[in-house]
Amino acid sequence: MAGERSAGVGAALGFLHQAGFVESAGPRTQIVAPLTLASIREIFQLRNLMEPAAAQFAVGKIDISLLRDLNAECEARSSFTDRNEGYRYLDANYRFHSAIVGATGMPHLQKWLAFIQESVLRIMWISLAAETRAQSWGGGHDEIIQALESGDREKVAEVCLEHLQKGQQIVYELIVEGRIPLSHTSWRP
Repeated sequence: MAGERSAGVGAALGFLHQAGFVESAGPRTQIVAPLTLASIREIFQLRNLMEPAAAQFAVGKIDISLLRDLNAECEARSSFTDRNEGYRYLDANYRFHSAIVGATGMPHLQKWLAFIQESVLRIMWISLAAETRAQSWGGGHDEIIQALESGDREKVAEVCLEHLQKGQQIVYELIVEGRIPLSHTSWRP
């Protein structure tokens, strides 16, 4: 039983290390990998290129009622004063965006965007922990749903990008205010 547990822990640490979320600090020591401004920018830029394109590929394939249900969950949690409720919002938001990517039917794109979305989720979790005032992170999903429903691929990409950039703006504002601790070392994927 103990051997199975340590093998599971080793596999989990291996995944986190490979994903760039932890790094070695010695032969038996792992630490949470620091965020850098360069890594945040790169992750956001990649997401801004790939997710609007994925949304275009999802046109005509996505379950609009599923998106509406996920959006309702996001909206119900979008204004919060409690971090735990904020984390639940981030989870619902992650599932909304993952549903769009999943509808593309493109396994490679899904795999690459899953890594990027998980990296963005880490950044947003840290941003949420850095924020102390009541927040409202909702909005934007209705426009994405309407564009997907209309079949207008150009509009889908446009509103998806606008939505992503609004969330990114929150992070950049917290960075400028000095509320997100960043490492100034170069980022290693």
